[in-house]
Amino acid sequence: FHLQNIMHYNVNLNISTESYGLLLLFLSAILFSGMGVFLKLAFETGLPSTQLVLYRALFQGIFVVLTMSRVRENVVVQHPIEQNEMTSSSSVSPSPKLLICIPFGTNRDEILVVVARGILGGCGFIMYFYSIKALPLGDAITLFSLYPIHTIILAKCFLGEQIRCTHIFATAACVIGATFIAGPSFLQSSSSSNIDINTNSSLASSDRNLAAVSSTITTTTTTREVNNLGYITALLGSFFGACVITFIRKAGTLSVNALQLLFSWATFGILFSFIFRFVFVNEEPWHLPQSKEAWLYVCGMCSLGTLAHFLLNYAGRIAPAGLGSIVRSSDILFSYMWEVLFFDHVPVWTTVFGVIFILISL
Repeated sequence: FHLQNIMHYNVNLNISTESYGLLLLFLSAILFSGMGVFLKLAFETGLPSTQLVLYRALFQGIFVVLTMSRVRENVVVQHPIEQNEMTSSSSVSPSPKLLICIPFGTNRDEILVVVARGILGGCGFIMYFYSIKALPLGDAITLFSLYPIHTIILAKCFLGEQIRCTHIFATAACVIGATFIAGPSFLQSSSSSNIDINTNSSLASSDRNLAAVSSTITTTTTTREVNNLGYITALLGSFFGACVITFIRKAGTLSVNALQLLFSWATFGILFSFIFRFVFVNEEPWHLPQSKEAWLYVCGMCSLGTLAHFLLNYAGRIAPAGLGSIVRSSDILFSYMWEVLFFDHVPVWTTVFGVIFILISL
Protein backbone atom coordinates (compact mmCIF):
# COMPACT_ATOMS: atom_id res chain seq x y z
CA PHE A 1 0.00 0.00 0.00
CA HIS A 2 1.04 3.61 -0.44
CA LEU A 3 1.83 5.24 2.91
CA GLN A 4 1.25 8.70 1.50
CA ASN A 5 -2.46 7.95 0.99
CA ILE A 6 -2.94 8.56 4.71
CA MET A 7 -2.85 12.31 4.00
CA HIS A 8 -6.24 12.11 2.26
CA TYR A 9 -8.16 10.53 5.13
CA ASN A 10 -8.82 13.81 6.92
CA VAL A 11 -11.06 14.87 4.02
CA ASN A 12 -13.45 12.01 4.77
CA LEU A 13 -13.36 12.83 8.48
CA ASN A 14 -14.32 16.46 7.72
CA ILE A 15 -11.77 17.92 10.16
CA SER A 16 -8.97 20.42 9.70
CA THR A 17 -5.47 19.31 8.81
CA GLU A 18 -4.07 20.40 12.18
CA SER A 19 -6.81 18.57 14.08
CA TYR A 20 -6.16 15.49 12.00
CA GLY A 21 -2.48 15.72 12.89
CA LEU A 22 -3.30 15.98 16.60
CA LEU A 23 -5.57 12.93 16.30
CA LEU A 24 -2.75 10.91 14.73
CA LEU A 25 -0.38 12.08 17.47
CA PHE A 26 -2.87 10.82 20.03
CA LEU A 27 -2.88 7.40 18.33
CA SER A 28 0.91 7.55 18.27
CA ALA A 29 0.96 8.15 22.03
CA ILE A 30 -1.17 5.03 22.59
CA LEU A 31 1.18 2.94 20.46
CA PHE A 32 4.27 4.36 22.18
CA SER A 33 2.80 3.39 25.55
CA GLY A 34 2.32 -0.15 24.22
CA MET A 35 5.93 -0.14 23.08
CA GLY A 36 6.89 0.79 26.64
CA VAL A 37 5.24 -2.37 27.95
CA PHE A 38 7.38 -4.57 25.72
CA LEU A 39 10.42 -2.42 26.51
CA LYS A 40 9.98 -3.00 30.22
CA LEU A 41 9.56 -6.75 29.68
CA ALA A 42 12.67 -6.79 27.48
CA PHE A 43 14.68 -5.04 30.20
CA GLU A 44 13.65 -7.74 32.66
CA THR A 45 15.32 -10.35 30.43
CA GLY A 46 18.67 -8.61 30.91
CA LEU A 47 19.03 -6.91 27.52
CA PRO A 48 20.97 -3.60 27.69
CA SER A 49 19.32 -0.36 26.59
CA THR A 50 21.77 0.38 23.76
CA GLN A 51 21.17 -3.06 22.24
CA LEU A 52 17.41 -2.51 22.29
CA VAL A 53 17.87 0.83 20.51
CA LEU A 54 19.93 -1.01 17.88
CA TYR A 55 17.12 -3.55 17.37
CA ARG A 56 14.55 -0.75 17.08
CA ALA A 57 16.61 1.20 14.57
CA LEU A 58 17.45 -1.86 12.45
CA PHE A 59 13.85 -3.05 12.36
CA GLN A 60 12.54 0.36 11.39
CA GLY A 61 15.39 0.98 8.95
CA ILE A 62 14.66 -2.18 6.96
CA PHE A 63 11.01 -1.29 6.42
CA VAL A 64 11.81 2.34 5.63
CA VAL A 65 14.47 1.46 3.06
CA LEU A 66 12.16 -1.05 1.36
CA THR A 67 9.36 1.53 1.22
CA MET A 68 11.65 4.33 0.01
CA SER A 69 12.78 2.03 -2.80
CA ARG A 70 9.22 2.09 -4.17
CA VAL A 71 7.99 5.62 -3.39
CA ARG A 72 8.84 8.45 -5.75
CA GLU A 73 8.98 12.13 -4.86
CA ASN A 74 8.70 15.18 -7.10
CA VAL A 75 11.91 17.18 -6.76
CA VAL A 76 11.68 20.96 -6.65
CA VAL A 77 14.52 22.52 -8.67
CA GLN A 78 15.60 26.11 -8.02
CA HIS A 79 16.24 28.24 -11.13
CA PRO A 80 17.90 31.65 -10.70
CA ILE A 81 16.12 34.43 -12.58
CA GLU A 82 19.23 36.51 -13.02
CA GLN A 83 22.78 35.46 -12.47
CA ASN A 84 23.71 38.37 -10.22
CA GLU A 85 20.52 38.35 -8.13
CA MET A 86 19.48 36.25 -5.18
CA THR A 87 15.95 35.92 -6.51
CA SER A 88 15.05 32.52 -7.89
CA SER A 89 12.09 30.59 -9.19
CA SER A 90 11.27 26.95 -8.57
CA SER A 91 9.85 24.20 -10.73
CA VAL A 92 9.00 20.55 -10.27
CA SER A 93 11.30 18.02 -11.87
CA PRO A 94 9.51 16.21 -14.75
CA SER A 95 10.84 12.84 -13.59
CA PRO A 96 10.12 12.08 -9.89
CA LYS A 97 12.99 10.46 -8.04
CA LEU A 98 12.90 7.46 -5.75
CA LEU A 99 13.12 8.56 -2.13
CA ILE A 100 15.98 6.13 -1.56
CA CYS A 101 18.04 8.30 -3.95
CA ILE A 102 17.40 11.43 -1.85
CA PRO A 103 17.17 10.00 1.71
CA PHE A 104 18.07 13.27 3.44
CA GLY A 105 16.35 15.72 1.10
CA THR A 106 17.25 17.66 -2.01
CA ASN A 107 18.49 21.05 -0.83
CA ARG A 108 20.54 22.51 1.99
CA ASP A 109 17.61 23.48 4.23
CA GLU A 110 15.96 20.08 3.96
CA ILE A 111 19.20 18.21 4.60
CA LEU A 112 20.02 20.30 7.69
CA VAL A 113 16.58 19.73 9.21
CA VAL A 114 16.45 16.01 8.39
CA VAL A 115 19.98 15.33 9.67
CA ALA A 116 19.39 17.37 12.84
CA ARG A 117 16.18 15.45 13.47
CA GLY A 118 18.07 12.17 13.10
CA ILE A 119 20.94 13.16 15.38
CA LEU A 120 18.73 14.54 18.17
CA GLY A 121 16.22 11.72 17.79
CA GLY A 122 18.92 9.05 17.95
CA CYS A 123 20.47 10.60 21.05
CA GLY A 124 17.05 11.13 22.60
CA PHE A 125 16.07 7.47 22.26
CA ILE A 126 19.37 6.38 23.82
CA MET A 127 18.71 8.74 26.74
CA TYR A 128 15.11 7.55 27.08
CA PHE A 129 15.92 3.84 27.09
CA TYR A 130 18.83 4.27 29.50
CA SER A 131 16.90 6.50 31.92
CA ILE A 132 13.99 4.04 32.09
CA LYS A 133 16.46 1.34 33.09
CA ALA A 134 18.68 3.38 35.42
CA LEU A 135 16.07 5.37 37.34
CA PRO A 136 12.92 4.60 39.26
CA LEU A 137 10.20 4.53 36.62
CA GLY A 138 8.30 7.43 38.20
CA ASP A 139 11.35 9.70 38.26
CA ALA A 140 12.23 8.95 34.63
CA ILE A 141 8.72 9.52 33.28
CA THR A 142 8.25 12.71 35.29
CA LEU A 143 11.48 14.23 33.95
CA PHE A 144 10.63 13.23 30.39
CA SER A 145 7.17 14.75 30.72
CA LEU A 146 8.79 18.20 30.90
CA TYR A 147 9.37 18.30 27.15
CA PRO A 148 6.08 20.10 26.32
CA ILE A 149 7.48 23.10 28.22
CA HIS A 150 10.66 23.07 26.13
CA THR A 151 8.66 22.54 22.95
CA ILE A 152 6.38 25.54 23.45
CA ILE A 153 9.42 27.77 24.00
CA LEU A 154 11.31 26.35 21.01
CA ALA A 155 8.23 26.61 18.78
CA LYS A 156 7.87 30.26 19.74
CA CYS A 157 11.53 31.03 19.02
CA PHE A 158 12.08 29.03 15.82
CA LEU A 159 8.63 28.46 14.31
CA GLY A 160 6.86 31.64 15.32
CA GLU A 161 4.02 29.81 17.06
CA GLN A 162 2.10 31.91 19.53
CA ILE A 163 2.02 31.02 23.20
CA ARG A 164 -1.54 31.34 24.45
CA CYS A 165 -2.84 31.10 27.99
CA THR A 166 -4.59 27.86 27.10
CA HIS A 167 -1.24 26.37 25.99
CA ILE A 168 0.38 27.31 29.30
CA PHE A 169 -2.55 25.89 31.25
CA ALA A 170 -2.57 22.65 29.25
CA THR A 171 1.19 22.24 29.63
CA ALA A 172 1.06 22.84 33.38
CA ALA A 173 -1.83 20.38 33.76
CA CYS A 174 0.04 17.80 31.70
CA VAL A 175 3.24 18.07 33.75
CA ILE A 176 1.37 18.02 37.07
CA GLY A 177 -0.70 15.04 35.95
CA ALA A 178 2.39 13.16 34.78
CA THR A 179 4.08 13.85 38.12
CA PHE A 180 1.15 12.50 40.13
CA ILE A 181 0.75 9.42 37.93
CA ALA A 182 4.44 8.54 37.79
CA GLY A 183 4.84 8.95 41.54
CA PRO A 184 8.48 10.10 41.60
CA SER A 185 10.59 9.47 44.65
CA PHE A 186 10.16 12.99 46.04
CA LEU A 187 6.39 12.38 46.33
CA GLN A 188 6.74 9.09 48.12
CA SER A 189 6.52 9.01 51.88
CA SER A 190 9.27 6.48 52.19
CA SER A 191 12.75 7.77 51.51
CA SER A 192 14.41 4.46 51.93
CA SER A 193 16.53 3.08 49.13
CA ASN A 194 15.23 -0.15 47.64
CA ILE A 195 18.56 -1.85 47.25
CA ASP A 196 18.53 -5.59 47.34
CA ILE A 197 21.87 -7.16 48.13
CA ASN A 198 22.40 -10.87 47.97
CA THR A 199 25.58 -12.15 49.54
CA ASN A 200 25.93 -15.81 48.73
CA SER A 201 29.40 -16.28 50.13
CA SER A 202 30.91 -18.96 52.30
CA LEU A 203 32.34 -16.51 54.83
CA ALA A 204 32.50 -17.45 58.45
CA SER A 205 29.76 -16.13 60.69
CA SER A 206 32.08 -13.63 62.39
CA ASP A 207 33.12 -12.07 59.05
CA ARG A 208 29.73 -12.10 57.32
CA ASN A 209 28.37 -8.93 58.96
CA LEU A 210 31.48 -6.96 58.04
CA ALA A 211 31.27 -8.15 54.44
CA ALA A 212 27.59 -7.21 54.26
CA VAL A 213 28.29 -3.68 55.55
CA SER A 214 31.12 -3.24 53.04
CA SER A 215 28.92 -4.54 50.20
CA THR A 216 26.11 -2.18 51.22
CA ILE A 217 28.38 0.87 51.13
CA THR A 218 29.85 -0.08 47.77
CA THR A 219 26.47 -0.86 46.22
CA THR A 220 24.92 2.35 47.56
CA THR A 221 27.74 4.43 46.09
CA THR A 222 27.50 2.69 42.73
CA THR A 223 23.70 3.03 42.64
CA ARG A 224 23.95 6.73 43.46
CA GLU A 225 26.39 7.25 40.57
CA VAL A 226 24.11 5.36 38.20
CA ASN A 227 21.08 7.35 39.31
CA ASN A 228 22.91 10.66 38.91
CA LEU A 229 23.77 9.71 35.33
CA GLY A 230 20.18 8.59 34.83
CA TYR A 231 18.83 11.97 35.94
CA ILE A 232 21.20 13.73 33.54
CA THR A 233 20.17 11.52 30.62
CA ALA A 234 16.47 12.00 31.47
CA LEU A 235 16.77 15.80 31.42
CA LEU A 236 18.79 15.72 28.21
CA GLY A 237 16.31 13.30 26.68
CA SER A 238 13.44 15.62 27.54
CA PHE A 239 15.15 18.54 25.80
CA PHE A 240 16.09 16.41 22.79
CA GLY A 241 12.48 15.25 22.52
CA ALA A 242 11.32 18.86 22.36
CA CYS A 243 13.91 19.61 19.66
CA VAL A 244 12.75 16.60 17.64
CA ILE A 245 9.10 17.72 17.63
CA THR A 246 10.21 21.22 16.62
CA PHE A 247 12.34 19.91 13.77
CA ILE A 248 9.57 17.60 12.56
CA ARG A 249 7.20 20.57 12.38
CA LYS A 250 9.88 22.58 10.56
CA ALA A 251 10.30 19.68 8.11
CA GLY A 252 6.58 19.91 7.37
CA THR A 253 6.97 23.53 6.27
CA LEU A 254 9.70 22.38 3.85
CA SER A 255 7.54 19.52 2.46
CA VAL A 256 9.96 16.86 3.69
CA ASN A 257 8.62 13.32 3.39
CA ALA A 258 8.01 11.47 6.66
CA LEU A 259 10.01 8.50 5.34
CA GLN A 260 13.10 10.71 5.08
CA LEU A 261 12.72 11.66 8.75
CA LEU A 262 12.35 7.99 9.70
CA PHE A 263 15.42 7.04 7.64
CA SER A 264 17.49 9.73 9.35
CA TRP A 265 16.47 8.50 12.80
CA ALA A 266 17.24 4.88 11.93
CA THR A 267 20.66 5.82 10.56
CA PHE A 268 21.78 7.79 13.59
CA GLY A 269 20.02 5.43 15.99
CA ILE A 270 22.21 2.58 14.75
CA LEU A 271 25.33 4.77 14.93
CA PHE A 272 24.68 6.06 18.45
CA SER A 273 23.77 2.62 19.80
CA PHE A 274 27.33 1.51 19.03
CA ILE A 275 28.89 4.71 20.38
CA PHE A 276 26.96 4.79 23.67
CA ARG A 277 27.59 1.09 24.18
CA PHE A 278 31.06 2.15 25.36
CA VAL A 279 29.75 5.15 27.32
CA PHE A 280 27.28 3.27 29.55
CA VAL A 281 29.92 0.91 30.89
CA ASN A 282 27.75 -0.18 33.83
CA GLU A 283 25.33 -2.03 31.51
CA GLU A 284 25.45 -5.70 30.65
CA PRO A 285 27.42 -6.70 27.52
CA TRP A 286 25.45 -7.21 24.35
CA HIS A 287 24.08 -10.70 23.87
CA LEU A 288 21.33 -12.38 21.89
CA PRO A 289 17.98 -12.89 23.64
CA GLN A 290 18.11 -16.21 25.45
CA SER A 291 14.45 -17.23 25.23
CA LYS A 292 11.44 -17.15 22.93
CA GLU A 293 9.75 -14.75 25.32
CA ALA A 294 12.65 -12.30 25.02
CA TRP A 295 12.45 -12.41 21.22
CA LEU A 296 8.69 -11.85 21.46
CA TYR A 297 9.22 -8.77 23.64
CA VAL A 298 11.80 -7.39 21.20
CA CYS A 299 9.48 -7.98 18.22
CA GLY A 300 6.56 -6.33 20.02
CA MET A 301 8.70 -3.34 20.96
CA CYS A 302 9.98 -2.94 17.39
CA SER A 303 6.58 -3.38 15.71
CA LEU A 304 4.61 -0.98 17.88
CA GLY A 305 7.51 1.46 18.05
CA THR A 306 7.92 1.61 14.27
CA LEU A 307 4.21 2.23 13.67
CA ALA A 308 4.10 4.83 16.44
CA HIS A 309 7.20 6.50 15.03
CA PHE A 310 5.67 6.75 11.56
CA LEU A 311 2.54 8.42 12.95
CA LEU A 312 4.69 10.82 15.00
CA ASN A 313 6.85 11.86 12.05
CA TYR A 314 3.91 12.15 9.66
CA ALA A 315 1.52 13.95 12.01
CA GLY A 316 4.20 16.12 13.61
CA ARG A 317 4.72 17.84 10.25
CA ILE A 318 1.13 19.09 10.05
CA ALA A 319 0.24 19.71 13.71
CA PRO A 320 1.43 22.69 15.78
CA ALA A 321 4.55 21.74 17.71
CA GLY A 322 3.37 23.10 21.06
CA LEU A 323 -0.05 21.45 21.07
CA GLY A 324 1.40 18.34 19.45
CA SER A 325 3.87 17.86 22.29
CA ILE A 326 1.07 18.06 24.85
CA VAL A 327 -1.01 15.45 23.01
CA ARG A 328 2.06 13.26 22.51
CA SER A 329 2.81 13.32 26.25
CA SER A 330 -0.57 11.69 26.97
CA ASP A 331 1.18 8.33 26.58
CA ILE A 332 1.87 8.37 30.31
CA LEU A 333 -1.87 7.94 30.92
CA PHE A 334 -1.98 4.79 28.82
CA SER A 335 1.34 3.57 30.20
CA TYR A 336 -0.11 3.59 33.67
CA MET A 337 -3.24 1.83 32.45
CA TRP A 338 -1.06 -0.98 31.06
CA GLU A 339 0.77 -1.10 34.40
CA VAL A 340 -2.54 -1.72 36.17
CA LEU A 341 -3.79 -4.29 33.64
CA PHE A 342 -0.62 -6.29 32.97
CA PHE A 343 1.70 -5.70 35.93
CA ASP A 344 -0.83 -5.74 38.80
CA HIS A 345 -0.01 -2.20 39.82
CA VAL A 346 -2.38 -0.99 42.54
CA PRO A 347 -3.67 2.57 41.90
CA VAL A 348 -3.29 5.16 44.68
CA TRP A 349 -5.03 8.44 45.31
CA THR A 350 -2.33 10.46 43.55
CA THR A 351 -3.02 8.50 40.38
CA VAL A 352 -6.64 9.66 40.31
CA PHE A 353 -5.53 13.29 40.50
CA GLY A 354 -2.93 12.65 37.81
CA VAL A 355 -5.49 11.14 35.42
CA ILE A 356 -7.81 14.12 35.97
CA PHE A 357 -5.03 16.60 35.18
CA ILE A 358 -4.00 14.69 32.03
CA LEU A 359 -7.60 14.62 30.79
CA ILE A 360 -7.94 18.36 31.48
CA SER A 361 -4.77 19.09 29.47
CA LEU A 362 -6.22 17.27 26.46
